[in-house]
Amino acid sequence: MELVHVVYIGARAPERGEKAAAALGTRYVQLDVTDDESVNSALATVDSAEGRLDVLVHNAGVLGDGIGRPPQDSAAVLVRLATLGADGPTGTLRDENGEPPW
Repeated sequence: MELVHVVYIGARAPERGEKAAAALGTRYVQLDVTDDESVNSALATVDSAEGRLDVLVHNAGVLGDGIGRPPQDSAAVLVRLATLGADGPTGTLRDENGEPPW
């Protein structure tokens, strides 16, 4: 039996996400975890291409400019990420019975 896995990297910025996916040998899907519509769209993209999502690693964060300065919108983004709570972006994930997968 051959084990196969498909890995997607989600990112808000398409150029950076596509570049990272190419460097890592993964696939890219546009995803902004602070936007429910973006989360639903990303899930639909993965579902359409793969038929299911087995594992989700949610590691949202905000990087600065590489020399210690945060991006201009970082305060708003950090507040939104901090207030998403346990039912944030993954709250839209449901199994075939409409239940969360955990």
